[in-house]
Amino acid sequence: MNIFRFTSTLVRCRNLILAGCLLPTLAMAHPGHYHPGEKDEFDTLASGILHPFTGLDHLLIALAAGGIAMALGKRLGLAAAAGFLVALVGGAFIGHGMGTGAALEAAIACSLLAAGVGLLAGRVPPIALLTAALALIGGIHGFAHGAEAPPGFSLAMLAVGWVAGTAVLMGLGAVLHQALFTSRRAWAPRLAGALLASVGIVSLLHIL
Repeated sequence: MNIFRFTSTLVRCRNLILAGCLLPTLAMAHPGHYHPGEKDEFDTLASGILHPFTGLDHLLIALAAGGIAMALGKRLGLAAAAGFLVALVGGAFIGHGMGTGAALEAAIACSLLAAGVGLLAGRVPPIALLTAALALIGGIHGFAHGAEAPPGFSLAMLAVGWVAGTAVLMGLGAVLHQALFTSRRAWAPRLAGALLASVGIVSLLHIL
């Protein structure tokens, strides 16, 4: 009797083990997981998230946009940040498949230069003008994202990644603004402005 129960238990365990062996196959068949050599949702989303971090121009402008939004206060800052991200997505869909060129690179360089000069000037322009400028800059950089989109990827999924990556950088920019841009650290905005302006100038010289 004991032997029969032991054998029956082994059979049930064997069936459970065999069923468990099928789970990895089912899991890997589900979309959204990484498959070497394939381009699926995971690859597309990861590519979109990482893209803003891989270019110095995109990284710096996202940090600056987050800092500027924080300077506007909670409500206006959130509205400005949202406008920047919406313009980013809109520009990406407009620029998708159009390719990059000297004019686009010059526009990106000028956006960095303008942001840098604004910080060096130390004057806060009217809120409406500042919000419009952020949206314009977001549209320019979004256009570049769309133009640089790798072929074979879903533009919608890439856009989700771009927004997520840019939002993280903007959040970091807001934190840096709150931590550094105080009356005791008057040099911080000027240093940030000098960095942005320098990158913009070097980018323009590289195009020429």
